[in-house]
Amino acid sequence: MTAMSQDSPRKGGRYAAEALAALHDLKPLALLVGDVLPERARELFGEVECHCTGKILDAGLLADWYAAADVFLCPSLADNLPSTVLESMACGLPIVAFRTGGIPEMVEQGVNGHLADQRNMCGLVSGLRAALQDDPGQRWGQASRKIAEARYADNMMRDNYISLYRRAVASWEWRG
Repeated sequence: MTAMSQDSPRKGGRYAAEALAALHDLKPLALLVGDVLPERARELFGEVECHCTGKILDAGLLADWYAAADVFLCPSLADNLPSTVLESMACGLPIVAFRTGGIPEMVEQGVNGHLADQRNMCGLVSGLRAALQDDPGQRWGQASRKIAEARYADNMMRDNYISLYRRAVASWEWRG
């Protein structure tokens, strides 16, 4: 599964297509979530079988699509802390991604996924192959869920923001 926009090269759609094509022996099915037209997917992904869901706004339906996937692929070239990575972690998916922006803060190499340097196709493909094997794929998926619960639960995020704001206010000096 990958989330992408057909009009945004920074989301790395062409890298997703290239990585999945390199896995032709596994006959992957690409589940494309987001702004991708089926004809554009066929053009970009060639022989790789694709299913385009379109943009999904219903959280329950989105969780169902995540549950149908084996791995979440995020070949983004520019991102901060992508919600798609957090969502897929919460659904227990192993993550394979480029080492971009805040993604390395969410994905621990060999713990809940695999990180490759940007545009490193060999690294991306080897991470996908590993994630699609029972072990480490299942282990990474279980770790993803645990990390999401421990670090990114709503109450945890809220409490961390409140703590940050309190520290900032306490250290602020009035210069009026």
